[in-house]
Amino acid sequence: MKKTAILIASLLLTTGCAASPQVVERERNSPPAETRASFEISEDATCNNLLSDDGGLMSEASIFLRDLDSMDDEIAAEAQRIADDLDAVAQNSSERLSELLVIMQEPFLDLVAANQNGESFDLDPARYKAAGFELTSICDGSGENAVGQDEASEPTTLRISSGATCQLLLGANEDGPLIEGVNFIADLVQRGQEVSSDEVETSRKISDELNAILETANDDLRPYIEEVVKPLDMLAAEGSTGIHVDMTTFKAASVELLTQCP
Repeated sequence: MKKTAILIASLLLTTGCAASPQVVERERNSPPAETRASFEISEDATCNNLLSDDGGLMSEASIFLRDLDSMDDEIAAEAQRIADDLDAVAQNSSERLSELLVIMQEPFLDLVAANQNGESFDLDPARYKAAGFELTSICDGSGENAVGQDEASEPTTLRISSGATCQLLLGANEDGPLIEGVNFIADLVQRGQEVSSDEVETSRKISDELNAILETANDDLRPYIEEVVKPLDMLAAEGSTGIHVDMTTFKAASVELLTQCP
């Protein structure tokens, strides 16, 4: 299963997206307790369903999103099928795995809704990736809350492991938003020139990616991500003609993240 889990993680990192900048908004809530199945299978059994030797449902879902480049009724029907399959597994899963599986259904249900309403669809894979990495780390035994360990009380907000957060920060080939953001800010400060409109847009893109990761980061990494994203948030919000960064704090936070993320 571990080999498959590594493949899944790779697919999650390379997930692509589709058409236009309008994102279909949908209320994202876990199913109420009364709708959950009356029986629950073991986490090992759930993991075997998701990460089988021939790829499994997680592989199928990730490949679908990675290769998505258009939207029509046939593609929407396939998205609905995958969402239904993920939901079927979630209904009989433990609470923590069910919560992750519900999050992983979101892009598929958003695509179906967009197609039904004649709206455009733009994939934002951050939550899907975070949930997928966390689920994979649980199933392959590498996560902080791996299968077989004692479960802590259920948090009110999803917090994923440091390892999963690091993979999102660094990217598949060390080209993730942390690396991009550090290089971007360092270049701006060293150059000391006015910031162009294109650079403001770049800061906004990196800021959005880091803030999405921040939503699920645990308390070990959270304060350092907050410090790294501060100047990017400022530049994205104000469209400033210049940038003023506390480089001592920025460097310290960046180095700490790079140290904690192998």
